[in-house]
Formats: sequence, C-alpha cells, structure tokens
Amino acid sequence: MRQAKFAAVGLLNSLVDFVVFNFLTALLGMPVIPASVLAYCSGILNSYIFNLNWTFADVEAKSDKTLIAKFIFSNLVGMAINAAIVAVVSNYLLDITTWDQGWVFAVSKVIATTGALFANFTLMHRWVFVSAR
Repeated sequence: MRQAKFAAVGLLNSLVDFVVFNFLTALLGMPVIPASVLAYCSGILNSYIFNLNWTFADVEAKSDKTLIAKFIFSNLVGMAINAAIVAVVSNYLLDITTWDQGWVFAVSKVIATTGALFANFTLMHRWVFVSAR
C-alpha cells in the first residue's frame, strides 16, 4: 500500500512540477533553469505535505528535525538531477529538431522528471522515512 501511495504522490508532484514549469516558461517567458528549479520546489512542497501526512503517516519522528533535513537534502539531490537533465536534453533537442521551444521544454521536463524520480524514491524509501518500517 505504501508504494501505491508513494506513486500517487509522485504523480501529483510531477503534475504540479510540470504545470508550474510550463506556466513559467511558456506563459511568463522565464528561462529554463530558474523555471525548472521553481517548479521542482513546488513539487517538493507538495511531496512533503502528502508524504508526511499520508504516505508515511506512521513515521514516529514527525517532529524530528533530522527528518526535515533529510527530506530537503534528498529533494535537493533530485532537483539537481532534474535541472541538469532539463538543461542537457532541451539544449540537445533545440540543436537537433525543429520543434517549437515549448514542446522541447515539455519533453525535456518529462525525461528529467523520470530521471529524478528514481533518485527521490530511493532516498525517501531507504533513508528519509526509514523509522516507519
């Protein structure tokens, strides 16, 4: 059940991230990297709220500052991976395709989200929320 909840929260986080990213780049014209970071931070906030209060609600250390520090650190690692993939893939796609810039950014964000998902799940499951098991 925990894996299903984590997956559901992850999908919601990805949706939040994707919508905010595309809003910032396509509608506001924000550069890719700052938009990616802000969008990812929106997903982090959503992730913290839902994982703490739903997915890992039985974690005994809810008030433990180390839980918050581990959560933030884990997401910073994921954010760095995400932003790096967005930058590399979007630059590559802009060089080799004639796609509209909005499509390039959207595709690069989907690929980056997939890459960051693996890092985030591993850190959350094996390091951040371990006291619940």
